[in-house]
Amino acid sequence: MITNIFRDKSTNPISGDVEVTFTSVAGVTYDIYTSGLFDPATWSIQGSILATGPSTTYVDTSGVFMERYYRIGIQGSSPTIYSDNQAGNLPVTVLGRSGGEAAQLALLGIPLASTDPLLQSSIGFQMTGGWSSDTADEIWIWNTASDGYQRNWLFDSGGYYPAYDGVWFDLGTGGFSDTTLPPGQGFWTRNKQSVSQTMQLDGIVPENEIALGIHVNASMIRLHMLAQPYPKNVPLDETSTGFIHDGAKGDWTSDASDEIWIWGQELDGYQRNWLFDSGGYYPAYDGVWFDLSTGSPTAANLEKGRGFWYRSKPDASRVGSPSWWWSEPIPYGEVN
Repeated sequence: MITNIFRDKSTNPISGDVEVTFTSVAGVTYDIYTSGLFDPATWSIQGSILATGPSTTYVDTSGVFMERYYRIGIQGSSPTIYSDNQAGNLPVTVLGRSGGEAAQLALLGIPLASTDPLLQSSIGFQMTGGWSSDTADEIWIWNTASDGYQRNWLFDSGGYYPAYDGVWFDLGTGGFSDTTLPPGQGFWTRNKQSVSQTMQLDGIVPENEIALGIHVNASMIRLHMLAQPYPKNVPLDETSTGFIHDGAKGDWTSDASDEIWIWGQELDGYQRNWLFDSGGYYPAYDGVWFDLSTGSPTAANLEKGRGFWYRSKPDASRVGSPSWWWSEPIPYGEVN
């Protein structure tokens, strides 16, 4: 079993080496397989390593700045015995700001389970810091319970205070950030530089369904900053996602139905989708997500590495914190 995937993110630029740690038996040689995509995957042997104890770490020194997934196989076994899980690395790019913009926004999410989901570990020194939040890049997390953001900014003194360079601070408390980024959590990145920046997101491929709470209020819209929790794009329709089956509210119009807003940083705006439900008058369309701008069934996808807003509409009969759970079906087979 793969127990950890690690990349040193304490420096800028970050390391290109990726360490994959797995359980092992001393004296056994293991092959490390890699694939540029997760599903469908095309596996090839990246390297081999002889285990000397119950835990072995393989270091991929090929400069991993592209999408790449790992699994372990016992060399010489027939048929090959593979690890019962996999790990991966996914790059995401945040565009640079232009014109008079204060920052370029990107709504992201990590579709992999980091063994250390703290912002300091999972993102680290991958954006551009500064002496204050006025110039430093930021990551904002929406707190549905409090209806407000937790704002984090990246410190960099340029070497004057090296112990703190690359450290994320919580703007509200002034202390070190305790923000975590588990699979399914969306977050804003605010790139205040004029150039694009790419972040490497890594972790274990989720093996179990991930459930995320959806809050409903009697009189106001509740906002949820979510993300596709798995490393595979999924069409936003009535059959591929779990929303309609888990408790999403549809209606005749977008005014009363739940909505999913997907941010496009290239467009600098949202693609808005709403859930239709006629109560049985038009059964062929009940449970269909529509694109608000085109009036047609949506062609949108929940994309790996991308976040979105879920807007639950007021409903006095369904009030709860949470009221229901979005438990997205795993869009791939058994992981091994």
